[in-house]
Amino acid sequence: MIKSSRSGSVSVTYTDNGLGKLLAELAALSELVLSVGLLGSERYPGGESVATVGAILEFGSEHNPARPWMRRAVIRNAPRIEAAQAHEYTRVALGERSAVDALAAVGKLIAELMIDSIDTASAWAMPNTADTISAKSTTSPLRATGKLRSSISWQVATKDGAVKRRGKP
Repeated sequence: MIKSSRSGSVSVTYTDNGLGKLLAELAALSELVLSVGLLGSERYPGGESVATVGAILEFGSEHNPARPWMRRAVIRNAPRIEAAQAHEYTRVALGERSAVDALAAVGKLIAELMIDSIDTASAWAMPNTADTISAKSTTSPLRATGKLRSSISWQVATKDGAVKRRGKP
């Protein structure tokens, strides 16, 4: 608001009305990092890292065919993920949600899609070999113990690694 007086002086008064907070939240979006996948240090009973096994399953190895459960989840659902991201960013711009909450919602969705990819692997992944079925007592790829599925998580952190929020779907 601008006021003037008879003496010719002018004063300007600014009332924030939440603009400062909104600008801070929008700026925060560029300072935060969303990670989704096998982020923890979980291990199988024999000591193998779940993240290592997940990478072998994703990309394959000399003895295992690739079963790209992470890439499949993201690529097949890219329009859905992009729409969720746009929706959440709009909510931040409208002052309805914080930047951390927005990224957490997108992370939760992506984690759920990864789990769905694991749950539906028997429909799209190379089947388990007879030896694998015999050793693991399951015909479903990626589902021998459920450990891979239960280890998927998401986190929102600052660029320097300070975790703001984490969770599992």
